[in-house]
Amino acid sequence: MPVVSLGLLLAACGGDSSSHRGAPPPGDGDPVETSTVSGAVAVGAPVSGAQVSLTCQSGDSVAGVVSNANGSYTITVPDENFPCILRATGGDLPAGIAALHSFASSAGNATVNLTPLTDLALALAINTGAGNSSIGDWFAAPGNWTEVSAALGDALETLRDTLVAADYTLPSTWPSGSLAPFTEAFTPSATPAQDTLDRLLEDLQAAIVDAGDTYDNVLAGFVTTPASLPTDVSGGNEGGETPVETGAVGLADFGIYSGSSTNAEFLAAVSGSWPVAIYRVPSGQGNLYGEGTLTISGTESDWSMTLTGGDGSTIFDRGIQGALTGQLMPFIGQLFINHGTSTSEYMTVFAQPDGMIEGSAGGEIDIEFRNNIVAYGEALPDVLAGLAGTWSKEVAVYCNGPFGAPTAVTNSVTITATGEVTAEGETQLCGGELPQTYAWGGLDDFVTPNPEGEGFIIYLDSTSEVGIGNAFEIWISEIENPTVTKMRSFIGGELFEMTNPTQQ
Repeated sequence: MPVVSLGLLLAACGGDSSSHRGAPPPGDGDPVETSTVSGAVAVGAPVSGAQVSLTCQSGDSVAGVVSNANGSYTITVPDENFPCILRATGGDLPAGIAALHSFASSAGNATVNLTPLTDLALALAINTGAGNSSIGDWFAAPGNWTEVSAALGDALETLRDTLVAADYTLPSTWPSGSLAPFTEAFTPSATPAQDTLDRLLEDLQAAIVDAGDTYDNVLAGFVTTPASLPTDVSGGNEGGETPVETGAVGLADFGIYSGSSTNAEFLAAVSGSWPVAIYRVPSGQGNLYGEGTLTISGTESDWSMTLTGGDGSTIFDRGIQGALTGQLMPFIGQLFINHGTSTSEYMTVFAQPDGMIEGSAGGEIDIEFRNNIVAYGEALPDVLAGLAGTWSKEVAVYCNGPFGAPTAVTNSVTITATGEVTAEGETQLCGGELPQTYAWGGLDDFVTPNPEGEGFIIYLDSTSEVGIGNAFEIWISEIENPTVTKMRSFIGGELFEMTNPTQQ
């Protein structure tokens, strides 16, 4: 096995290896050399609100920080304090995970992630190098820093071998001998793309849940018996789950109703069992993704809705009886039942006269579904792959405010054959941060007919809110021989848009 010392950890990290100078302490004319340590706290999905703290060999205290909504954190550490062990607790850590740990060995601005992968490897290294000490005990009173450093390379390689033996497919960015779990910068997602560390984390968490176990139990077992990780249940492919093969789901064959129909007429028209595409699910519940079924039944005084997932399991099965609130609203085509906030307690559905269905389960819009969808899932649709190339358009932007003189700039969008989309240029008021990159494959992408008229819309990385959210949109004329009519997204609250762009 290749041995990678913790002494190389920060030198191998992304970012500048130099340190920067802070303000001089009182009574000392020499400035204090400091380094910035930053990274992601993640279990697949980002862990927001986690308290990230450090214990350093110097014994000096360093103020901790709280991870943001993306799971990111940044800490400034005096160079003389290194090496340090990092710990993340609280926040959105799932039940069964008391803490996650990582290690920063030497001064230098660096990426240091805190994930189950870093925690497992470091726990094994501590057990080996510090005489059967647990990772929690060692954080409280660390010692044997040199021995732990020397043991980490073998520990990380053991973890890598164990994951492969348990049928996990590792991302291409983590070859043998690499420190990628510690040092690779990434943005965690609840629906991570293939061939990423984030996808591996998601698969590991799903396997633990599927085994009816907790991460803390798995950690304890791995330290004593490294071959004890649960087997991957995702199916495996080049860096994550098998691409979900998903076909089109058409409109429902509702009866006739209008906005002026009575509640009873509306319910009778939309009652039945209808196929729907479940295109967004919470972290660790990928089994629900795919074609499910929405069933609406009953009478005006006693009606119910049932939603089943892509695997046939029941997501929601509740009636109006005993609900906190619930209504039939034919004037907007809405039905909703509220018994609480979880996905099994709350569901809202919009059922339009033309047969269009769109809805969500859970008070936080945890699961989303719809019909009238052309493509979705991880498998890249041919229509997007066929748009590969660079598209550009000269547009007018208003960098001096909406009432200032316009400035002509050339915006561009580059699409790769693997479904990665990068937008460059300026947003409408020049306040959006560009470039921005989006990608098909994270269980948050889909193609639908254009609700505003002819053609279709490709949505990539659709996040939050029912339907679209902040997705990158590619408007096309047709599926077989598409012409791009529009590309747009809201970036930093401002519109990035190109109408009728030209392919280079």
